[in-house]
Amino acid sequence: MNLEYLKENWKSDMDIDVMRELWDNSSGDYMQKPIPRLDENMFLMTMHDNGGIVPSFSVLDIGCGSGIYSFAIAPFVREVTGCDLSPKMIEAANERADDLEYENTEFVTLDWLAADIGDLGWEKKFDVVFAHMTPAVNDYETFEKMIKCAKRMCFVQKNVRRTDEIHDALFRELGIYQQKEDNDILNFFNYLWLKGYEPNITCHKEEWFADRKFEDAVKWYVGRAKQRTEVTDEMEEKIREFLTKYDEYGIVTETMNSTIVTIHFRTDI
Repeated sequence: MNLEYLKENWKSDMDIDVMRELWDNSSGDYMQKPIPRLDENMFLMTMHDNGGIVPSFSVLDIGCGSGIYSFAIAPFVREVTGCDLSPKMIEAANERADDLEYENTEFVTLDWLAADIGDLGWEKKFDVVFAHMTPAVNDYETFEKMIKCAKRMCFVQKNVRRTDEIHDALFRELGIYQQKEDNDILNFFNYLWLKGYEPNITCHKEEWFADRKFEDAVKWYVGRAKQRTEVTDEMEEKIREFLTKYDEYGIVTETMNSTIVTIHFRTDI
């Protein structure tokens, strides 16, 4: 493998409009998520222990969602900028920043795939850039842009070998193919190694749960299905009917198990 092969074959098939709608519809749930603690969250501990959280640093959070990881590190760095393609997620992040009275955070609506970091003035602007569990960084172009924004280091975390109890059963019922292995991690490593970087990799297993109101769950799984196929009215009704089996007093609880992989590396080589 060489960089030309990787550039030609590592490309995103993401439908941006579908993804934006999916995360807009989920913004209410994410607005309520607790802010992780620096001394309890493994990703944040990795950042801290490897010199990524320093009082003088500026930080970019790609695919920030409702901003909870930006808020987690804001008290410990000079400034944090978060970007996300979902306007409603950014609205939620800005509302929470106002509530917290944080003056060193900024959140902007931005499609990372289409973003021109030169026009934004973001090339080598940030000491640290991170992408936590986001589909925003998922191909050659988006990963390379991430690195170009970082003066010192980058941190990326992804799910691999993930199972979602309801989601997977639903897709089998609908006959929708889904790729269960996330090859982005392999491509991250190949890119970095071929470029002369020295990436550090850690992994661990996690189980977590997501509670959604029934109608919100319907929107969520319809949105997930739209990422893979055209969703007809008939298919949407099948999704609704399928989810009634998991409806407990108006709440649908998804159980997820995954291997979590974190890659961090210095960019000032």
